[in-house]
Amino acid sequence: RNGANAETKLLYEKYKSAGINIKDIQADVTDIESLKAALSAVLNIAGVFYAAGILDDATFENITREQFERVIKTKAIGAWNVHLLTQNDVLDFFVLYASAAGIVGSAGQANYNAANTFLDNLAQYKNANNQNALSVDFGTIASIGLAARQENRADRLAEQGVTAILPNDLFAY
Repeated sequence: RNGANAETKLLYEKYKSAGINIKDIQADVTDIESLKAALSAVLNIAGVFYAAGILDDATFENITREQFERVIKTKAIGAWNVHLLTQNDVLDFFVLYASAAGIVGSAGQANYNAANTFLDNLAQYKNANNQNALSVDFGTIASIGLAARQENRADRLAEQGVTAILPNDLFAY
């Protein structure tokens, strides 16, 4: 929805100089018509990395319908829309960036937990239908992840024994 930031654009240039074709196309994944228009501008999609997501924390008894829907739409409905519009393409990869919150849960994040569980199940559904897919359940990523955008969120998770992954450790292997 927001397009690439300056740092990401520098990475695009690096990959383009190596012969990789990258297009930064803006679309609202929750709006299938917007997404369809954006994808129509791309020929021969090699694969999908789906990393959309937002957080809107509240304890279960205090969460509003709007908070629940906002997170579900961005992460789950958006992923489903991408699936629908690419399911007939021959893709080399379909990677969903999920969260361990979908497996272990996270206090105050029922909406986020449910959305990430959906991503895991979407990958299983695609694989069962002979469409390669992978759902990667990351933990908290220090300084750059969604948890880092709210000062006390990482601290709250650490109290539960969930320590942050350092960005440099993501690609250490």
